[in-house]
Amino acid sequence: MDMDRLSALKGHDFKRMSNDKLRAAIGALTDIHFEDRKQNQILYYVPAHDQARAVHLSTASMICGGGGNRSGKTETQLVELVALATG
Repeated sequence: MDMDRLSALKGHDFKRMSNDKLRAAIGALTDIHFEDRKQNQILYYVPAHDQARAVHLSTASMICGGGGNRSGKTETQLVELVALATG
């Protein structure tokens, strides 16, 4: 099922669908959602913790980030870089 057909569906259309057609529609919507997340990752970003959020909200001209392994340093810095580069 393509995006045009899916976007034309109303709530009552889903109630009338057979189980197989409903599964196909849900599968198509899931595929569209995952592709959108892949293409627009920055729009789906949620800071991992309050310290990461503080980096994004800071007006400082320079920030130093430190932390242990897997603390979110790289992700936070990359998101901040993309935000600064794209406005």
